[in-house]
Amino acid sequence: MLYGGMNPKGDFLEDTWLWNGRTWTAASGTGPRARSRASMAFDPARGNVVMFGGFNGGLLDDTWIWDGKSWRVLSSSPSPPPVGAGFAYSAAAGKLITFGGTRFQGAMGGSQETWGWDGSNWSDVSFGSSPPARKNAAMAADPEGRLILFFGGLNDRGLLGDTWRLTSAWSQDTQTPAPSPRIDTSLVPEPSSNSFLLFGGADDRGKLMGDIWAWGPF
Repeated sequence: MLYGGMNPKGDFLEDTWLWNGRTWTAASGTGPRARSRASMAFDPARGNVVMFGGFNGGLLDDTWIWDGKSWRVLSSSPSPPPVGAGFAYSAAAGKLITFGGTRFQGAMGGSQETWGWDGSNWSDVSFGSSPPARKNAAMAADPEGRLILFFGGLNDRGLLGDTWRLTSAWSQDTQTPAPSPRIDTSLVPEPSSNSFLLFGGADDRGKLMGDIWAWGPF
């Protein structure tokens, strides 16, 4: 599924679209406030999609659930950094996990915070040592949530090109070759090849990239 974003005129969007493998269908009904840069992930433990945060001229910190038919807002405070956080499911924690992001509009650096969503509330979680602080990194889990892969992003030192794995603890992956440093990258699991696929992003000059990388097996 896809929610929101921006159009070429710079307007924030509030439409929900569903992809069945062949075609897109617009979902009816009301939903979250229009926004871009929200974090969204599927929660297999509870069978719904969770979206939190985003930007609409200001930072948003609300949490929404999509149950397959409609949106429902949940009030939870405190909550993670609302923009630029990675978001994926961890079977070891039994929760959706966020890492990084920012609480400050226009800030260059990012957070080193790790949060977990248990279906009702956000809470701080710890996996020991963690990647350096950042925002706008790519993060995805394998279909069973046994492994989370985390790549790139931006902090106050510039673009990052490091790769991290999360199972029951964080560990850095040093395999080469690897994608160049970048932000705003798409990362998804590809079950038929037991691998993660990474696409695109932007470099330190803002140039958009169209390369595809595979990491695996998971």
